[in-house]
Parts: sequence; C-alpha cells; structure tokens
Amino acid sequence: MKKVIIIVIFLMVLGSGSYIFFQSNYFNIENIEIIGKEKLSEIEILKYAKVKRSMNLLLIDINEVEDNLEKHPMIYSASVEKIYPNRLSIAYTLRHPIVSIYYSNCFINIDKDLTALSVDQNEEGLMTVYGLDIENFNLGEKIKVCDEDLMESLVLLVELVEISDLNFTPSIHVENGDVFLIIHKDFIINFGNGDNIEKRFNAFYNIYIDLNKSDVSTGIIDVSTDGLPIYKPFN
Repeated sequence: MKKVIIIVIFLMVLGSGSYIFFQSNYFNIENIEIIGKEKLSEIEILKYAKVKRSMNLLLIDINEVEDNLEKHPMIYSASVEKIYPNRLSIAYTLRHPIVSIYYSNCFINIDKDLTALSVDQNEEGLMTVYGLDIENFNLGEKIKVCDEDLMESLVLLVELVEISDLNFTPSIHVENGDVFLIIHKDFIINFGNGDNIEKRFNAFYNIYIDLNKSDVSTGIIDVSTDGLPIYKPFN
C-alpha cells in the first residue's frame, strides 16, 4: 500500500510539472529580440523562422529555426538563443549583392558566391552585366550559367573595379564570349575571353591612368591578350 501511495504521489508531481512546463503560460514567448543591422523586417524574419509570440519556448528547436532562416535568399547565417523563461533572440548576417545580371527583362542581383539574392530593378551603384548566357536560377541558390569560368572572371573583374580608385561605375557586356568593360558609349575596354583577368585589369588600369592624365576619355583600350595593351582612338 505504501508503494502505491508513493507511485501516486510521484505521478501527481510529474503531472504538475508537465503542466507547468508545457501547458501553462510561464514559458510562452513574450519578447523576440531581432539583431540585424539592415534591410529585413521583423515580419519577414518571423515568417521564415516560423516562430511567433505565445509559442512555448521549450518546444522550439533552435537548429530548425536557424535552418529556416538560412533559407531566406538574403541571409548568409543565423543564430538563435533561448533566454528563459520567455525570450527568444534571433541574430543574422546578410549576403551582399556585388553585381547585377540583366536577364529576360529583369535584373538578378548576386553575391560573390554567385547566389541569386533578388530580382528587381538594379540597385544603385551596382555594376550590371549584359549578354551573359544563363541556364536558370532560383533565389537563394547559386546561379547556373553556361560558362562558369567566365562568370568567375566577371565577378573577379567587378571586385577589381571596386577595390581600385576608379571613379566610375561601368557596365560589362559579353559578346561572342568576349568581355567588354563600358565606361561610357565612347570609352570601351576589351578584355577578350576573360582569361588572366587580374593581369589584364592591371594592364588596363595603367594605360587608363596615363590617358586620364592627358584628358583622353574616348577610344578603345585593348587588353584582350596577355601582351602589351593597345589604345585605339575612335575615328
């Protein structure tokens, strides 16, 4: 009989504890702290995280919430922390677009890893690539192009322009497999097939600086081979 009483008391305590932990409001989320410096709204974050206020903090799988957040095309990484008894902290870092690709009457903004981030109007200050052959793309995934080596060369070219002291935002045009940097319609740089892009960029940069000192702002700079660069004025 004593044993039965002990078991009954144990079950009562267990039931009370289960009620406190899972049925009462004690562990229901009252505050969600979102740590991120830019762009994404709280509504968008919570939509992807699949959490909301009043959910039981004990029943939330942090790893699952982080995975959900990282499915957002713009989010590079996310971390989630439970703060007992009723707070949830969400922190994230964003991917940053570095170039926009014109495709099928729209602009696909991608980051350095070639991840498609958004489809919209070209963001101010981003270089744009025209004429690139694209197989397909999905937001949040690496864009699929017909020539991956060429795409990597284009990204490197964009990065070289950005870290230089050039005071213009050019566009890039791909024609018949060759890469052209367009400063404006009367000033064009021919990079050829995109091989050895860093070496060819340095050759272009040096001749461009010399031409700029002489107030020359039209013509074609040809660095399509690994030989000496050639400047051709427009007739």
